[in-house]
Amino acid sequence: MSETRSAENLNHARIQTDDGDRPLLDFATESREARVACHFRDIRGALLRYIARYDHMVGCVAWLTDPVILQALAARRGVAIIVQKEDFLRPDAVDREGLRRLYAAVPDTLLRVHFRGLLGERGHGSRWGSRPG
Repeated sequence: MSETRSAENLNHARIQTDDGDRPLLDFATESREARVACHFRDIRGALLRYIARYDHMVGCVAWLTDPVILQALAARRGVAIIVQKEDFLRPDAVDREGLRRLYAAVPDTLLRVHFRGLLGERGHGSRWGSRPG
C-alpha cells in the first residue's frame, strides 16, 4: 500500500545534529554591480517583493505553478517570462485549466523592440512568448 505524503514547507526545515536541530541558514545575496540576487529561502516572498516593486517583469524560470505569484504578475503592466519546464501544462496535469486561466491573465504586452541590446535582439517572432495552447 502506498503512503500519501503531505507537502512540506522547506523554509521551515531543520538540520538534525548531535546537539539537537538547527534551522537552515538563509544564504541570499545580491550584487549591486550586476544587479543579480540569489535567494534560497522564502523564494515566494522574494518574488512577490520584486513583482510589487516594478511595473514590468522579464524573467526565465524552470517552471511556474504558484497561483499567488501568477496573480501578482497579472497585476503588472507587462510581463515576459520564459518557462522551460512545461510538463504542468500537459493535458493530464493536475488543475491544468486553472493554471491556463492564471497564465492567460498575465499581461502579454512586451515586445522585443522595447529593449536595447541582447534583449531586443533575441527571438524570431514579434512577441516574446506564446500562450499555452
